[in-house]
Amino acid sequence: MSWWSRLFQRGQSVLPYDPYDAAQRVLPDPYEPFIGSAVPIADPGQPLALAQRHDIEKIWRAQPNIRKIVDFIARNVATIPLHVHERVSDTDRQRVKDHPLDALMALPRAGVSPFRFWHAVLSDALLYDRWAALLVETGGGYELIQIPSWRLRFEVDALRRVRSALFWVGDQPADIREDTENGWRRLDMDSLIFDYGYAPSTAGLSPMVTLKDILDESAEAVMYRRQTWANGARVPAYMTRPAGAAPWSSRARERFRREFREAYTNDGPYAGGVPLLEDGMRLEKFDAFSPQDAMDLEGRRLTAIEVAAAFHIAPELVGAQQGNYSNVREFRQMLYRDSLGPYIAAIEQTLNAQLTPRLAGDRPLYIEANVESKLRGSFEEQAQLLSSAIGAPWMTRQEGRARMNLPEQEGADELVVPLNVLTGGQASPRDSGGQNRTASRKALETPSKSVLLPQTYDKQLQNMLRDFFGRQGRSVRSRIGAGEDDWWDSDRWNEELAADIYRLAVLVSTYVGENTAESIGFEPSAYNVERTLNYLRAVSEGISEQLNITTFSQLKDALEEDEPGEAVDHVFEIAETSRAEQSALTMGTAFTGFAAAEAGRQLIGNKATKTWVVNSSNPRSSHAMMDGETVGIDDVFSNGLPYPGSLDGTVEETAGCQCSLLINVP
Repeated sequence: MSWWSRLFQRGQSVLPYDPYDAAQRVLPDPYEPFIGSAVPIADPGQPLALAQRHDIEKIWRAQPNIRKIVDFIARNVATIPLHVHERVSDTDRQRVKDHPLDALMALPRAGVSPFRFWHAVLSDALLYDRWAALLVETGGGYELIQIPSWRLRFEVDALRRVRSALFWVGDQPADIREDTENGWRRLDMDSLIFDYGYAPSTAGLSPMVTLKDILDESAEAVMYRRQTWANGARVPAYMTRPAGAAPWSSRARERFRREFREAYTNDGPYAGGVPLLEDGMRLEKFDAFSPQDAMDLEGRRLTAIEVAAAFHIAPELVGAQQGNYSNVREFRQMLYRDSLGPYIAAIEQTLNAQLTPRLAGDRPLYIEANVESKLRGSFEEQAQLLSSAIGAPWMTRQEGRARMNLPEQEGADELVVPLNVLTGGQASPRDSGGQNRTASRKALETPSKSVLLPQTYDKQLQNMLRDFFGRQGRSVRSRIGAGEDDWWDSDRWNEELAADIYRLAVLVSTYVGENTAESIGFEPSAYNVERTLNYLRAVSEGISEQLNITTFSQLKDALEEDEPGEAVDHVFEIAETSRAEQSALTMGTAFTGFAAAEAGRQLIGNKATKTWVVNSSNPRSSHAMMDGETVGIDDVFSNGLPYPGSLDGTVEETAGCQCSLLINVP
């Protein structure tokens, strides 16, 4: 049996001694404690972490902020599954599930869950700034055995390159300590997977060294608070006796002191009450050094913030500071990309640099953390996103029943498509619509006219956007000027602008729809705007999001300028002038085109046709060529748009467009 097998007693009970029994624990000599020492002292041949081992354990037990932050990082990163992929080409990546490397990632160590294994690895890395695991071949594959970081020692050269790794066995039974170098046993570097942080002259340095003063101060504050509440009177005061009072004997003074403490301090029956004094005695108040004077709560909060900052975690994520995450999606993005992203990348890169080459052979395999599994929204969010992207239902009734743990039902395997969802025809609405053009532009059998948007509605759209950009500018400039990090509230701006756009979208489309109905021989009231409200709301939300994305992007660039204040002001000046005018024109064209097409669809059906009409004296060349082009009411024009200004078009096709539709009755 090898020393490694004897150390872990494979197939046997636990070690024949208690490693937490101070009487049995053997530490290297000389040993100088770290906590309370001005300068840590340890034998040069021994790593400082070995001398600090019990101090870090003490910190782990006694400092809630350390345990909270370390656990927060380790738990969240350890829940991310590690998948193995094969790089087939630059554009093709395939998941690999039948390889020993994938089996090792699914179960790093036999009998230990992946979560517990990686939680221990990450906790060691966070506390000691180093971690290591041995790759051991078993009968059925491989496993990783973690090396406790306090037992680990790296020997580095003058360039801080790790030349060897040693494992402390000096506190183990004699047969395990045989043939060691002063209690150290060298590890096989060809089987070792390890990582360590930066330190000026060593391979990693525990963050506890840096946090020592802050943690000591926090410990002293806790001790002071405990002593104050245990020994101090509930009222900061002292007692006096009049100058002419008869002198007290030592016995009488001791009796009074004892009786007063028993009655009015600690858990005495009159603690917190008003003492009954005698012989003209007086209770005099004085200014005591109280926990409130020491700003105890503020001190604890600042300690939590300092510890979070030491581990590069936003204090808002762990409750150390009030956060302002407007929704769960932003919280997840902040957590798994900005805060935990570097820790995840460190694990990935270490495994791909040291473990993958040893097991992958010639295959281009790599390990990747499936962070997307944590960034995905709820089922409702995913369902809405997929439905919008696909344009139709995407789950069968059978799949829905399985998701709810219901038994299969006969005839539930087909995808149900509502009657208001049309499929077939072109592969994409952006495909060329040339095949849908009429062979010739025939004269209309029923006279009709193109309905244009009155100038008053265009002005309302412009004023609405100017008011919004002005309101947004005042708020954002105020927050930036105050030095706030969360100066942009995307949910607020999207909701406010969408509500403003939706109100005018309904007004504009109602006017155009009713006038289009009248132009083709129907009563204006025949146009049913109620059928369009859900669509108009969705379009308003889409326009709002795009406008705010543009503003946010411009503001980010402005803050990088030499004069960020002036640059931010310029962004909103442009927004309230040219952007408001251009966006209002584009939105008006879109709502007008939609309402005209919708009126023809509602009142005539698929027999109606629509004609593209150019109203500008200086149209873009592509639109000038389309002037008079006629297609079916449900078809698209040659530029891929169903009507002028449609959101399906690119900026080049829709921005500033003033075209309109003519509805034709056969």
